[in-house]
Parts: sequence; C-alpha cells; structure tokens
Amino acid sequence: MKKFTLFLLAVLATSLSFAGVKPLDGERLPKAKNSTERIAKQRKAGKQALRKAPHRAPAGVITFDEQPEGKAVAMIASYGGIYYSWFGVSDVTTDAGAITLIEGTDGNLYLKGLTPNLYDDELYWIKAEKTGEGEYVIKKQPAGYYEYYDELDYLTVLAYDEEDGWFYEAESTELKLTYKDGVLATADPEANYGIMYEDEGEWTWEGEAYWELQAEPMTETYATLPEDAKTEELVLQFDGGAKPVEVAFVGNQLYVQSYEDCPGWYVGSINGNKVTFKSGQFLGYDEYYDSYEWLVAGTVTEEYDEEYDEYYWNGTLTDELVFDYDADSKTLTAPANTALYINGSKSRIYYAEAYINPKFFVFQEVAATPADPIISYFYPYDEDYESAELDFSIPATDVDGNYITPDKLSYRLYVDDELFTFDSEEYETFEGQLTELPYGFADGTWINSTYLCIFFDPAKNIGLQSIYRGAGVENVSNIVYYDVESGEIYKVDKSGNIVDGLISRIDKSAKTAATYDLTGRRVSDNARGLLLKTVTLSDGSQKTIKVIK
Repeated sequence: MKKFTLFLLAVLATSLSFAGVKPLDGERLPKAKNSTERIAKQRKAGKQALRKAPHRAPAGVITFDEQPEGKAVAMIASYGGIYYSWFGVSDVTTDAGAITLIEGTDGNLYLKGLTPNLYDDELYWIKAEKTGEGEYVIKKQPAGYYEYYDELDYLTVLAYDEEDGWFYEAESTELKLTYKDGVLATADPEANYGIMYEDEGEWTWEGEAYWELQAEPMTETYATLPEDAKTEELVLQFDGGAKPVEVAFVGNQLYVQSYEDCPGWYVGSINGNKVTFKSGQFLGYDEYYDSYEWLVAGTVTEEYDEEYDEYYWNGTLTDELVFDYDADSKTLTAPANTALYINGSKSRIYYAEAYINPKFFVFQEVAATPADPIISYFYPYDEDYESAELDFSIPATDVDGNYITPDKLSYRLYVDDELFTFDSEEYETFEGQLTELPYGFADGTWINSTYLCIFFDPAKNIGLQSIYRGAGVENVSNIVYYDVESGEIYKVDKSGNIVDGLISRIDKSAKTAATYDLTGRRVSDNARGLLLKTVTLSDGSQKTIKVIK
C-alpha cells in the first residue's frame, strides 16, 4: 500500500467537498466500504490473475464465519476516529458504532466491530484476554486477511507523530480494556489503536485509528411491517434527488421504508390532513456504514460559505416533522426548509441520507428529458492497472429535477467523439457487443454504477449521455465530455453544438485565464485536483468552468 502524504489527502478531500449537502452542525457518514485504492488493487490482481497458495488462518484466530463459545451481546459504541483513504481524510468519530461482544466460556472476551473500516476478504474475531476482575488486554494480533496482496492485517496500539502527521506502532502493543457492569471501554483515554501490516519487513499503518472507545448493550428495537399490511410504491422527492419508496397505510399509521440498508420502517401518525413523523425512530443496524441508524427530523436554512463560495444547508434537529396530507392523491408535502435524515445519531446530524424539503407522491410517467450525467473524475491510463477510469453519476431525474423511472434509464459512453462499444473480448462478463448500459449496471470488475474502465488512454475526450424511454418516447441528455488535454468538462447537444464549457473551443478571444482551488485561492496552472478556471474574454466578460487534473 502506498503511504499518502497529508498534502495529497488534503487535495483529494477538497475536491470531494465541491458538491453535496453540508450541515454546519453535522456531516455525512463516511463511505469507507471500499476505498479507490482497494478497488484498484482488486482490478490489478484480477487482470494479472495472481495465483497464490490457499490462505490458512494463523493458529489461534477465529474467523467471522465461526463464533466463539459464550454469551453474545450486541453493543452500541462511541469512539473518536480517523480514516485515511484514497478519497481523502474521513472523520469516523461516532456515537452509534456496532460492536458484537462475546463473553467467552474461557473467561476471555471476543470482539467484532472494533475496526469498522477494515474490509478484508477474511476477518477475525479480536481476542481480549482477562488479566483481572473486569480488566482485559488485547495483544497485537491478526484482525483480517487481504487476499489480493496476500496481506495479513494486525490490530495493534498506535502512536501519533505530530511532526510528520502519521501514526506508527507504539512501544507497547497491548491495548488495555475494562468491562464492568456491561460497559466496555479503553482503560487509557489517550490510547490509540488501529491496523498495521508488514510489507517487506517494515510495519506500515493501514490508515485507520481509533481512541476513547466506550460501548454498552444495545436495547432499542425497530418497527416492522404488520403481517397483513399491503405495500405500495410512492416517490420520495427532495432537493437534489428522488427515489421510489415502499409504504403501507395501516389504519391511522403510515409505514415507510426509504433506506434498504436498514431493516426497520419508520412510522408516521395520520390525523386528518396531517402526517407526523417523530424523531428518534430506530431503524436498526446499517451494514454498509457499520452503524446504527435512526430517523430524525430537522429544519434547514440556506446559508453562504465565503471560504468555499457556495451555498449550503445548515440543519437543526427537531422533535418531529409534520406533513400536509392529501388522502385522495396520497401526497405528503413537508413545509419549506425542513428535512428528514436517515441518521447515525439521535443527538446530532450525521446522516447516511438527507431528504431536504421532502415530498411523497404517486409517480405518473411522462416523456421526460433526462438530466445530464455528472463526471466527477478521470484517471488516465495506468500501466500497472492496465486501464483508465471515469468516475461519474447518472441522475435519476429529468432536466427539471423531477423523478424518472430508473428502469427506463440508460447511458452511452463516447470516446474521442465516437460512440464506444463494450466488447465481450475485453469485458469478460458481457455477451457480444453493447453500446448502451442500463442505469446502475455493474459487472463486478470493470464497471459499476459510479465508475467504468477502458483499456486505453483517450486521445481527445471521454463522455457520457443519458437516455430515457418513458411514456413511449425516447429522449436523450446532452453528451457531457471530459477534455483529456485541458481537464475541462463541456457539453454537446444532440445537434453537435457545444452548449456549455470548454472555453478554449467556445471563444478564441480569451485575454487572460486564472486557476483557483475550491477555497478561492489562486493556484498554479499545474495544480492537481478539482479546480475552477476563470477566463476573462476580450469584451471584459468572465466565464468560470470546472477543471479536473
């Protein structure tokens, strides 16, 4: 694994903050399930067809598909934490972490969930040996195995070096714990722990560190759908998106399932022309984020951030959210500047999904024009990975932000101004040739819903176009291109005209150009990351576009 410098991490973190809801008193749960580096390792390993001897777990460890003998306790944990990945630096401090503790019949404790960002191919229970009444110690031990690089990851004690901003293994590799009256905690609040692995005789930090762990039994339960309830589909639309959701009207209650990664439903009380959703409804364990989740309500205000030169939503939690309700049309409309959050806390905004200005309604299909695809990054051809990568998203909305049916949405790839053909000779999971991929398509290797790879470097550009076939009509978006020479993003309509971006081709009369980072600070033209380029034209007008380098 490469050791990333703090400078590079800062650049990446800045580039990713360009878009999205950003409550001042909260943040989005970090998506740490697969870092780009992990994905890259998998691709490289798959392409090179690495052949290694079958892995055998070290003596004494117990894999997750086994379970130590003893009493199992589901626990909710709080801890401070930080996670370094190819995406940047994530604060993984939580008050809703999920830990499984087993009070072993041998007197020891066995723990799962101490390192929630460790997504090895094979994971092991962490053993805490009893040293006294209510006192335990975790000695340095294997925590998981990463097959692609034949890498054995160890949990150990870490020490932070302020001078170079990095964690190293501490002199003592024993992490002391207490477990008294059902509460598990690190004995030393200053102790840090995390994951290291050995690479050519050198111990390297994996990129995650935790401190001040405290956990207690999780006793909350979530609502399930009554057995005789009949479900139907509504659309939940909110600022920046929309999605189909399952609902069930049961007497004077409305059950909603809008987040499939948690098993629980949240419930609203129907009273005449109002539906009230209370904050703090427990939704269960979220395996994707390795966190417990709740439904919480809030109010939001749109505010301006001078440093980033952008508007954002500042959220405040409330006890409930009351919707206006039209029973005939089954439409629920929230008051302006309100929100529902699928949230990793009951006391602060720390969300997996944010529904700002939410509205529930019955979808009626129309012949809509799909919104343009969004290109977020392009990685040029890499000889080690034998591929170039385009990171993107395909909005399931029309040009006005209204929901459209994902099942009728697809997209095309263009390379060097030509429609690209995906061929089974290069994409092994395909059959024949394809020039169009359905929304959310994933082949398990080179393509998923947010990235795709090609096996050469484009000479001119790479672009995407969305297609929507609704109400018996086919409509297409603009083609959104990334220009490989300049890093500029521009759009071409179906007549072949450039309609947005690519200053160098729109107007040759540019007098001056300046490049800025997302904080508004002027930087060199050679700077890397997601940048803003402002060009002053001969008539004195200015145009600013996004540039990815």
